[in-house]
Amino acid sequence: MVPVSSQNLILNQLARIPAIYITTNYDSQIEKSLKQQLEVEPFAIHSTESFGKYLVNNEINSPTSTVIHLHGDTFVKSSNFISSSKSYSDLYYKDSDENLLFFKKIKDFLIGKTIVFLGYGLEEDQVLAKLNLSRKNVSAYALMKRGQKFDNLIEDYYKERQFIQIEWYGTSFDDLPKYVEKLADRINGFEKDSNLIQLKNMLQAEAYEDE
Repeated sequence: MVPVSSQNLILNQLARIPAIYITTNYDSQIEKSLKQQLEVEPFAIHSTESFGKYLVNNEINSPTSTVIHLHGDTFVKSSNFISSSKSYSDLYYKDSDENLLFFKKIKDFLIGKTIVFLGYGLEEDQVLAKLNLSRKNVSAYALMKRGQKFDNLIEDYYKERQFIQIEWYGTSFDDLPKYVEKLADRINGFEKDSNLIQLKNMLQAEAYEDE
């Protein structure tokens, strides 16, 4: 299906961040935004089944940005498409040798990299649990809109239970594209040896400015 809008301002700004993109979406909108911003064809991994074959020494041999479709996309056969309660259960709750190996590979692959996750909410605990964000060498952030009744409780819960720092981008969804644009500007201004403390301070500064 043709998208409602030919341009996604949020994706276009996120595509400016040098990162690995992981999504549970089935469409190719991330790839389109990356291609528009980088003017090169991004490298797409179309399913969990095909992830392992692209790894060499725990790295993906790709000269450009990579998009990993955890739940498959239109290029995979129906048996690799994660869209039903049974397929979700088989992937996230079935401790088969295949699943255990996949999630071990992807957790090891994430270490030391900047990852942008798109396409699912924080309430999807099965994804968070499998990625094991509580590890010491991982710093995780999530962008959320202010104005909910339990903002402070939400922030405390994800920080203490899921080890995710909530960054508030504003009080309206319309604030998000501008926030992401500023975020991309600041990240792209960092030197390669900038550490995670600098990134966290920058994110918090942006949140305070929006308040």
